[in-house]
Amino acid sequence: ILWVGLFLPQVFAARYVETLPWKKPWAIWGGAIQRVFILLLAISVLAFAGQSPATALACVFVFYALSQIGLGVTTPGWFDLFAKVTPLRRRGRLIGMRNSIGGAAAFLCGLALTWMLSHFSFPVNYSLAFFCAFALQILSVMVQLNLVEEQPSKAVAKKGLGEYVRQIPGVLKHNKRFRRF
Repeated sequence: ILWVGLFLPQVFAARYVETLPWKKPWAIWGGAIQRVFILLLAISVLAFAGQSPATALACVFVFYALSQIGLGVTTPGWFDLFAKVTPLRRRGRLIGMRNSIGGAAAFLCGLALTWMLSHFSFPVNYSLAFFCAFALQILSVMVQLNLVEEQPSKAVAKKGLGEYVRQIPGVLKHNKRFRRF
């Protein structure tokens, strides 16, 4: 669910995103919708786990899958926006800092999660963890609202799906840097 939901939709979303001159609305709206599925996951665990564990489990799988698909659909526009608003020579450093701070925050969140899971009973503990995940993730969307997209991107004419998919091997063949990536 994690990897298929994240990577497969990107192939199709990128086809659409490259036709958009402004990437920020795609990244903001897509990110907000993706995070709503985390909120629904939290609500469904709280509402159903006590009386109907099978329903709660089904909701967890469905909302988690929809969240990952939403992330996959949003990612190409987010990366286009990131590349557009971040100077070329700062991108690597920014991603490195982002990953380092994210790793440290994940450690602290792991401590908080351990505390929540041990101090609250099921299903409150799990739904509380999902509510916290939603709150932290929605904060990132609010930070992105402050990004300024000064110029429109060069929009590409929309292609048919077959034509678009046939182009993918050529990108790997002709773009040495992307192939190594």
